[in-house]
Amino acid sequence: MSSKVGIANHALRLLGEKTIIAFDQGTPEANFISDRYEDVKDELLRQHNWGFATKRQKLAQSTETPVFEYDYLYQFPADFIRTIAIYGDSGGRDIIDYKVVGTTIETSAQNVWLLYVSSVDDPNTMPVDFRSALAYMLAYEGTIALSDNSTLRDRLAADVENKIRRARSTDGLGDSPTQLAPGSWITRRGGTRKW
Repeated sequence: MSSKVGIANHALRLLGEKTIIAFDQGTPEANFISDRYEDVKDELLRQHNWGFATKRQKLAQSTETPVFEYDYLYQFPADFIRTIAIYGDSGGRDIIDYKVVGTTIETSAQNVWLLYVSSVDDPNTMPVDFRSALAYMLAYEGTIALSDNSTLRDRLAADVENKIRRARSTDGLGDSPTQLAPGSWITRRGGTRKW
């Protein structure tokens, strides 16, 4: 079973630092991990439409309304990280006009379905290559906070890039290809796809 502490210790071993038992144990290593783990994880989640973190949700209309331009206001879910798509129907075919304002969506659509990247807390739901990329990102940040080793930082920069690339390439290998929505640029340029 994977754990946040396990990911943290992977990062600390890459740095040649002491491992931890808990985020709150009070050592410099634990303090660094406690301070940076969630932000680094969410930063990595924002970089790609990760299959394991993707959610679909119909949003409830807010009782408040936008000041101008649109008719309705919708609040993002509490675990929202990044928008993938916003639709006006449950089939994902009705692309709507909208604006993101703070933590809300303003639109004139009466119904809104959100496809989004969510914050994932349980490392057991993360693929192994995502966990590895997260550990490398933590280690990279730790080169300044814990080791002040510029040579290690340079080496880890390349490793982080490779780990993220590998995790992104394996994510979604089992999914079917994404279909373009009607009205997309390709259908406006002359019909259907031939590939």
